This record gives sequence, C-alpha cells and structure tokens, in this order.
Amino acid sequence: ACSVRLVNPRRLGKADFLREGTCTEEMYDFLMKCFVNGVSECFAGETGAGKTTVMADIMRNYPDHKRLITIENEVREFNLVRCDENGKPQNNVIHMVTRASDDESRVIDEHDLLVASLTMNPDAICVAEMKNAEAWEAQEAARTGHAVLTTTHASSVKGIYTRLATLCLQAHSNIPYDIVYRLVCEAFPIAVYQHKMEDGVRRITDIAECVVDEKNGISINTLWRYEKETVQLSDGGKPKVVGSFKKCAELSPTLQERLYANGMAKEDLMRFVGGVGK
Repeated sequence: ACSVRLVNPRRLGKADFLREGTCTEEMYDFLMKCFVNGVSECFAGETGAGKTTVMADIMRNYPDHKRLITIENEVREFNLVRCDENGKPQNNVIHMVTRASDDESRVIDEHDLLVASLTMNPDAICVAEMKNAEAWEAQEAARTGHAVLTTTHASSVKGIYTRLATLCLQAHSNIPYDIVYRLVCEAFPIAVYQHKMEDGVRRITDIAECVVDEKNGISINTLWRYEKETVQLSDGGKPKVVGSFKKCAELSPTLQERLYANGMAKEDLMRFVGGVGK
C-alpha cells in the first residue's frame, strides 16, 4: 500500500472560499486581520479539510516589510515569495522544511527549526502542523510577541487546547497540566475548526476565542459557527448540505484592545464588533 499526497498547483484564494461556501467574507477577513495584527491562530480538522489551503492564503496578505518564516514537514507546500519581473523578491519570507534521515545526527525536526527561527528575528511564524513536542516552542513564541499560525489534529474547536497542552507535555512532563493548558490558551487566542462535510464542501464550522481572565478563569467562546439544517439528496443521490453561518458572540474587550494596539484600523475593528445572531 502507498499513500500519495498531491499538491494542487492552483492557488485558491478568498474569492474561491466565498464561492465554494468555505466561510463568509467577514469570517475570512477576521482571521486574516488577526494574523496580520499579531494574534496567533490554531486550525484543526481532519486530513483534507482544507486547513493548509486557507492558511496559505491568509499568509499571502502578510505585509512585505515584515519577516514571515514557515516550517513544514519534509515537503514544501507553501510558496509565498513574490518576485518582480527581474526575479527580485518583494517580500520577506523564509521557507524551511524538516529533514529525515536514518542517521540521527542528520535529522532536522520541527523543534530544531522552531528554535533556529527564533534567532532570525521573525515577526510571524507558521508551523504547518504540530504533532509532537515542538508545540512547546510554538506556544513560547506565541506568548513572546510573535504571531504564530499553525494546525493540529483535534475533534472540535475546544479540543484544540487540550491537544496542544498534551503535545507540550511531551517536552515538559514535569509541569502540571493546568499550567500548561493555561499557557496554550494564552498563546493562541483564536481557534478554528474546519470540516469536509457530506457534500464535499470544506467549511470553517467554528471560529472561537479563548479568553483567559484572572477572575473568571478560562472560557472558549464561539464567535462564528456553521449551523447545518439538513442534507438534501439530488435525483442522482448526491448530497447537499443546507445550513448557514451564524455569528454567536462578541469579541472580548481584551482582544479588541490588543488588535487596536497592534495596528488594526478602528473601522476594521468595528466590522467585527456587533451583529451577534446574524
């Protein structure tokens, strides 16, 4: 048996996501603006849910003058360097990949690349997928001023934080779980869950904000959700999911203040405030 993963040479972007029903324009703009303005995000979902595709397009909006570093496992899927007609790079992007080897001294894993990337003065880091102890370095980077964009495998948007905490414990099993859980909640204020539904459409089904409050503890508030109503069958037996995206909660005052302080224009911020229930 063999498994072959084909990288689609066609770049999918915002217009494609809106046309296919992956998300609404407000949801996409929120995720993009958060990352550009220094707020870390973690995507989750099954293999083939479209996480990497959405992340790649979000990163194409990153300002040219800021340094973005991507870390992938063995195979390059991201291609974010933009060049002019003379082949001169116009943006500040560094792509890195891991290296497997039967010789352990030649192995370079995601943890090694994360540690190295922090010496390269990055403004943002993308770890294509976190599976092991590299999650510890990622949350450390996210809590020390870097915007981190990453994915992991979890069964729900709330399960993202449990998964990240478990991965971090692989690196520091001596730290109590509740402390590690709080650290990853602080590190990744935004959690996103994607799902390939019965009709084959890859949808962002949940966007949530994790709020860490000294008085009230930790809460995970769903900001947007896709609410499925029914599944219809065509004459040929092909399913079609019927539902709609709904805004469920306001951004916390803490997140609003952070986005504004990091440079988000007030008119952009006001787009994402209000409209709950629509």
